[in-house]
Amino acid sequence: MGTQQIIVTLISPFQHILKDKKFHFFLISIIIGLLFYQNYLTPNYSIDDYKELYYYQINRGSMYGRVLVAIYIWFFKQLGINLVASQPFFTIIALLIFSFAQLLISTKLFESLKIKSRTSMILIHILISVSIFNLFTVDLFQFNTYLLGFSLSIFFIAQAISKFNSRNKYNLIIQFIFLSLSVFTYQAWLPYYFIIIPILIITNIKKLKERIFYGVKLFFVYGLASLFNLIWVKYLHPLIFSEALTERLQSNSFFNNLNSVIGFQERLWNDSLLLAPKGLLLLFVFVLFAYMFLKVKYENRIKVLIVFLYLYFWISILVFLPHLFTKEFWPAPRSIVSIMALPSIIPIYYLLIEKGAVFSKIMVLLIVSISIFNLFQINRISYDHLIVNMRDREAVINIYKEILEYEKENGEVEKIIYGAYDPAYCDSDVICSFEINVRAIYVDWAFPYILKMVSGRDFEYKIEMNSNSKEKTFHNNQLVIIL
Repeated sequence: MGTQQIIVTLISPFQHILKDKKFHFFLISIIIGLLFYQNYLTPNYSIDDYKELYYYQINRGSMYGRVLVAIYIWFFKQLGINLVASQPFFTIIALLIFSFAQLLISTKLFESLKIKSRTSMILIHILISVSIFNLFTVDLFQFNTYLLGFSLSIFFIAQAISKFNSRNKYNLIIQFIFLSLSVFTYQAWLPYYFIIIPILIITNIKKLKERIFYGVKLFFVYGLASLFNLIWVKYLHPLIFSEALTERLQSNSFFNNLNSVIGFQERLWNDSLLLAPKGLLLLFVFVLFAYMFLKVKYENRIKVLIVFLYLYFWISILVFLPHLFTKEFWPAPRSIVSIMALPSIIPIYYLLIEKGAVFSKIMVLLIVSISIFNLFQINRISYDHLIVNMRDREAVINIYKEILEYEKENGEVEKIIYGAYDPAYCDSDVICSFEINVRAIYVDWAFPYILKMVSGRDFEYKIEMNSNSKEKTFHNNQLVIIL
């Protein structure tokens, strides 16, 4: 038997899969995911990962309402598997889950929009992939312990979307189950549901009043899932585990946070929280709006305006609503990840507005542009992440050399390290936003664990607040490290 015959024999059981269009779209998602997040297949660490490499509190996920995350952390701990130490494997698993979620959403849109063109299918699937693998998703990939949960959350949203059927009397129950699974895994993906679901409502329900009524019922289901999550965080988790997150849930911060949200919009869309060149994303959205407004039939222009207003205002409300009730306004990119899906989803609404239309060359150019922009910018951020990890490790190696030298000179083994901090948390030559690419040596809960990683030793670590010296100093016969 020749080599060619052997290969044919081996792949023959899988030929029907290899020829399946769904498999091709799944493969597109995997390729996009690998191109976007390839740097995260290399061992990498966020400021939380260093501690979680040695210790993590299982109840922490439950305390934040992410019960399913707490369950899988507990499960892997029982198996002796550390999610940070095993990160390349779990990053691949997360990429596969993200990709399957994209396939479910795309397939449902093909069916609802009655897409027959192979080219249009590919473009829609690319848009869905880029909407989920968006610029803010890079923040999710920096937290290895929770990455699996981040991917499962959007997977449950995708299941809700794929199972949508307004004629099924059990549809609202099905939607509630999957939305609840999503919100009890990670809350920030939940608004993505209302980015996609209007397309399904409009294509499945003909009368305007019935569309509005069904949309209201779905919002009630959405709100009920969110309410149960809030009840868990505020009442059930403290009752079961005798610990609470109530200090972060302050209703008296509402109006201060509302002002912060309004003022935050310029920063969000102008430079994408320092994650993109200034004005570039805003320019893209403006060009997209102008093109769609001029391209559609005159009577459909009001629909374009309504779509943009709905997506911006309604999704912004859903995204930022949880932030209005927190003690501090901290809209990290991962917590508002759904809003960055909008630029990629808007072109799909063009096909909804202009029935029977196909993507023009200019629209294809815009789709390619947003995809390349995300590819380039995410790779920049992730490469900077590796650089920051390398710099932190090198700095701690040098610090440990000083510790060893000090121990040698004094003839004693040190167990206590005092740290005094420079205010700088980010290097000026890397992209840095919120916790993304922060120097871990400047973070008090990260530094002792990097030191442990380098030295293999446990030190008691204390913050020395009164030291103004930029040089190595001593305090009570103990070494003070100036960071």
